[in-house]
Amino acid sequence: MHTLTSLEQFDQLIAAKADYIIFKHSTRCSISDGACREVYQAIDELQIDAVYLLDVLTTGDLKYDIADKIKVKHQSPQVLIFKQ
Repeated sequence: MHTLTSLEQFDQLIAAKADYIIFKHSTRCSISDGACREVYQAIDELQIDAVYLLDVLTTGDLKYDIADKIKVKHQSPQVLIFKQ
């Protein structure tokens, strides 16, 4: 699993036209912790190029910037699947 830390990195992902997942995760939320474990367990089954973890507590407004760009309301935990 990779870490997503900037809007520029997200823009590069969009431009790459690959299949990937972004998992929005809050380290202070027990529900998010459980969801994170499930994502880790499912990575091999997903047959996807990459999985990116977005820590919603340490990345400032990035969660909202991404939500604005893709027109999907921000939630946490949240799994965003990009199939190019």
